[in-house]
Amino acid sequence: MRAEHAPPTEPAWLRLLERCPYLPGLLLMIGAWLLVSPWGNYPLNDDWIYAGIARRLAETGVFRMDKGCAPNEVGQALAAAPFIMLFGFSHTLLRILTMGLGLLGLVAMDALLGLSGADRRSRWMFGCVVGLNPLYFYHATTFMSELYGWVPGLGTATLWFWGRRRAGGKGPLVSLGCAAAVGLLGGAGFWTRQYAVLVFPALVLGSGAPLVFRRQWSRLRSSAPGLVLGSALWVGVILLFFPWARATGNLRPEFTDLQANLGTLDFNATVINGLMLLVYATGFCAPLLIWIRGKRNLKLSLIVASALLGGALLSRTVLTRVASTDNDFGPNIHRRFPYSANIIYDAGMGPVTLTDVFVYQMPRQRFPVWIWTTVEGLLFAGLMLWVPFLLEGLALLRSKEESLPAELWGFGVALALLNGLVFSQATKLWSFDRYFLPSVLGLALSAATLSRPVRSGLRGAICALFFLPMTWFTVAGMHDHFAWNDARWALVDSAHARGAGPANVEAGYEPNGWLAYDDYAAQRPPAHCVGPCGCRYPFKWFFCTDDSYRVGMNVLPGYQPVQTLMPHYWLTPGPPMILSVRQFP
Repeated sequence: MRAEHAPPTEPAWLRLLERCPYLPGLLLMIGAWLLVSPWGNYPLNDDWIYAGIARRLAETGVFRMDKGCAPNEVGQALAAAPFIMLFGFSHTLLRILTMGLGLLGLVAMDALLGLSGADRRSRWMFGCVVGLNPLYFYHATTFMSELYGWVPGLGTATLWFWGRRRAGGKGPLVSLGCAAAVGLLGGAGFWTRQYAVLVFPALVLGSGAPLVFRRQWSRLRSSAPGLVLGSALWVGVILLFFPWARATGNLRPEFTDLQANLGTLDFNATVINGLMLLVYATGFCAPLLIWIRGKRNLKLSLIVASALLGGALLSRTVLTRVASTDNDFGPNIHRRFPYSANIIYDAGMGPVTLTDVFVYQMPRQRFPVWIWTTVEGLLFAGLMLWVPFLLEGLALLRSKEESLPAELWGFGVALALLNGLVFSQATKLWSFDRYFLPSVLGLALSAATLSRPVRSGLRGAICALFFLPMTWFTVAGMHDHFAWNDARWALVDSAHARGAGPANVEAGYEPNGWLAYDDYAAQRPPAHCVGPCGCRYPFKWFFCTDDSYRVGMNVLPGYQPVQTLMPHYWLTPGPPMILSVRQFP
């Protein structure tokens, strides 16, 4: 008798990837961290403020925002305090905690795609694209507040879609129990990162859109009790923050000023921020957009493409008239890409918060102008990738097929639009690129619901054209960010070993804030000054109390260099870090 052949089985690694499609993204992020080596025990960007709040809560049980802080921070401090109590305080610990949260965020977003029935290859690509996205990777590698607001928000969205999946896509949008839980959790995001409350209305709009397009009015009416209950709890949790914050002295003017800005509409801000967001999102989402293959409708595609490109060019003209070319770190927008500041700058990742570079625009590493001109040209050409995204997404809303993919597409688009509108009005033309993060995540989720990666040489080449440079920029840029910060803080320690006190070293925004803010706020003159105490080059946002010793990439007039460290740059050659001492008289 002829032996029967056993049916072929898939390799074990492929079966594992099918069960856990988020693994490629997680492994890439972990591998990138091993290359970047983000283990230095020092703060980055604004996270020295948030670290101080969490440390005080862990050590004294008191929550107090006593420094310039726009986010409400409560959830972030509560999440970090138990770890500080258990392991002791260090910035490295807080960074590792946020790295874990970044991995959890990828799992939550993959769960959303799984609940909507997204293709597993799209989920693999989504995890890789988002995990090595400059905005997401940066925030997952610092103790900044963004992920502490948005990852729980995405978890809330997962709960919503889990409830929708259990209902089989039929009946009301949400049950009363699920509505109550989502409303409470969605409102709680306000206590950490105010914009995170936008997840709840984005869920309502995203899930309601297919019902409107399909004219399923009875399901909308039956959804009213759950939506009313969820909305009431959502609003109630938000409103509770204000009496608590006033009673405890934690209602910061930095927050109330932004809140007041929402009362005035700024058309220029909406147009320019919309352009910047669309261009950034094109670069970040292009590896997913390229795999969306829409039905051929040449006339409609031309209309949408013309409107998209015309609006972008008009917005670009407005941007050129109001933008500044003086400072590519400051919060004012710039005439060429990268348009906004903070995370992505001319030749690296993360702000170079050294006074000589940030304030006085002295030499540091830069790319040739043609590089960013080429990047901007590619991104404007890539705007055409949004045509099938829009046409196929709207067709999905109208189709009679399963509604969950349409609902996730609508949720991602709604989140992107709501976030863009709110931060545009709150910050006007003083917006940072980190505010784009939730919009980019929303659009990436929407793109992944439509993309279907297949074997295609041309599409694969275009995908690689966007993905590989972005990945290299992210990894090499973050490596350089930690390399020069390692050198900066080593020189701060060296200055202290030479007899300087914590407030005698002017080393830029984070060291000044972490080590000398209290002296600066109390206007206490420090000891160990070289000559009279004070700052020859005062800049109020950098909290300088005494600049007897300076750490920077340049030596300012009146200073003598005493030690130099050369960071090992990957992305582009850069200057050394220099410790200098004031000459007196």
